[in-house]
Amino acid sequence: MYKVVLVDDEQFDLEGLHHFVPWSSLNMEVVATFRDAFSALEYIEQHNIDILVSDIRMPIMSGLDLAEQALVIQCNLKIVFITGYEDFHYAKKAISMNASSYVLKPVDDDELLEVLRKIERNLTSVKQQYNMVQTMEHSMVYVKQELLRRCFMGANEPQMFENLQQQYDSLVHVVIIEIDDVKWKLSSYSDEEKTILTEQLYQYLIEIGSIMKIENYCQMEQVKFAFVIPTLLVDQLANWIHEVQLKFKLSITIGVGAPVINLVQLHESYQQANQALGMKINRGKGMVLRYEEKDECSQQLSYNLDNKMHQLFKAISNYDLVGIVDVMDDIFLHAHQLKQQITVYHYSLYIVNKVEHYLIERNENMHEMLNMDWDHWSIIMQFETIEDINSWFRKKIFEISETLHNKKMRKNMKLVQEIQAHVMLKIFENISLKEVAQHFSFSPNYLGQLFRAELGEGFNEYVTSVRMEKAKQLLRDPKVKIYEVAHMIGYKDLTYFSKQFKEFTGLTAGDYRKQC
Repeated sequence: MYKVVLVDDEQFDLEGLHHFVPWSSLNMEVVATFRDAFSALEYIEQHNIDILVSDIRMPIMSGLDLAEQALVIQCNLKIVFITGYEDFHYAKKAISMNASSYVLKPVDDDELLEVLRKIERNLTSVKQQYNMVQTMEHSMVYVKQELLRRCFMGANEPQMFENLQQQYDSLVHVVIIEIDDVKWKLSSYSDEEKTILTEQLYQYLIEIGSIMKIENYCQMEQVKFAFVIPTLLVDQLANWIHEVQLKFKLSITIGVGAPVINLVQLHESYQQANQALGMKINRGKGMVLRYEEKDECSQQLSYNLDNKMHQLFKAISNYDLVGIVDVMDDIFLHAHQLKQQITVYHYSLYIVNKVEHYLIERNENMHEMLNMDWDHWSIIMQFETIEDINSWFRKKIFEISETLHNKKMRKNMKLVQEIQAHVMLKIFENISLKEVAQHFSFSPNYLGQLFRAELGEGFNEYVTSVRMEKAKQLLRDPKVKIYEVAHMIGYKDLTYFSKQFKEFTGLTAGDYRKQC
C-alpha cells in the first residue's frame, strides 16, 4: 500500500479526511496525521512516504512551505493541496511546485477520490516501469555472467565475444575464489542455509570488486567464484581474504591465472587459476596462490617410502608417539612434492593400505580398532591440505598404537599373573628365575625384564616379598618353631632367613612373634 500523511490545522477537517475516505480501496494507508507543518516535516525526514495531503493555510509554516521542503527530502513525493476558495490564488504556486492536484474546501468526495485514483494509477505505473527496468538490468547481468562462464569453459562462439568486451585496456587475470573447509565448517547447516550464506559472501565479494571497478565476474560452483581483474589489483587480493575472514569468520583461498589481454585467452587463464587453486593441497589455504609453470620432471624425487613405513611400524609397535610424529611428518613432507591433488589423495590411501597390511600380519583388524570401514576412509578426499590429512591420519595412528600397547600390556599382565600363581605353588621350594623361565618357555632375561616392567620390582625381590608375607603369617602361630617357618618357605639356612626377615620387617622373627 502507498503511504499517506495528512496535515490540517483544523481538527474536524483532519478527522474527516482520515475516517471518511476509503483509503484501503485506493491501495493507500494513512500512516500519520498532523495539525502543524513542523511535526509533519519532522516525520517526513525520518520516514519514506508516497503522498502528502495538506491544507495550504496554516500558522507559522504554510502547506506550500511544507511541500517545498518535503520535496527536497523526498523528490518523488505526490502532493495534494486542500484549502478554501479565498486561498485559490495560491493555486498558481502549487501548480509550479508540480503538485498532483488542488482541491477546494468544502471537499467534494467524488472530486477527491478521482484525484487520489489518478495518483494511485500514476504511482503504480512508475512502480511497474521501475520493476521492469530492474528486471531488465538483472537479466542483463545474468546474461553477461552466463556468457562469461561459457567463455571460461572454452566456448568459442563469435556472437558470444560480440556481446562481451573484446579487448581490455590492460593485462587481466582470471582469479577463482573458493570457500575453504565447507564440508566441515558448514556441516551443521541445511542446504538452504548454505545457499544463503554463500550468496551473501558472493554479493560481498562483488561489492568489494565494484569499489575497484571490477565488472566481470560469475559464480562457477556453489563455493567457487571467478573474477576478471587487472594485473595492478592482484596484490590487493590478500585484503579480500582478510575482509571475508572478519565479516563471515570463513577462510577463502584464491587461485590466480596468468595475465591475458582479450576474451579469447580467458579460458587459458581460468584453467591456470584452477591449477593454482589445486596447489592448496600442499601449499596451504587462506592465501593467494599464483599459477607457476614448472617442469614436471624436476618434481620427481627418489624417496624410499618402504623404509619410512618400516620406521613408522616400529614406532607404532613401541608406542613411540614422538617417533610416530617425526616419521609421519617426513612421509607427508614428500607429499608436498606431488603436483596433482588427486595424486596426494592416492598417496595417502596407499599409506593407509600399508598400515592395514602391517596389522593383518599381526592378526589385527584396523577397521575394528578404529571403528571404521573403507567407506569412512573417503574422508581423506574431503581434506583440502596435506597438513589436514597428516594431522587427522596421525591421530588414527596414535589410536592404533595405543590399542596395540594396551593389548600388549593386558597380554603381559596375564602372563605375569600366571607366573605369580606358579610362584605361590612353589613357594616352599628353592624357586629360581631360570626354573620359572623354562616352565613358561621364555628366556630368563626377557622374563626378568617383563616382571620388572609390570610390577616395578625384579623377580627375586618379588619371591622374597611373597616368602616374607607367608613367614609373617606362619609366625602368628606360636606352635610353629622359627626354624620350621624358615624351612616351610624354602629356606634351608636359618641365619639367612633371619637376616632377610629383619631387612624386610625391621624386626627379628622372635620380636615379630612377641608383637603378634
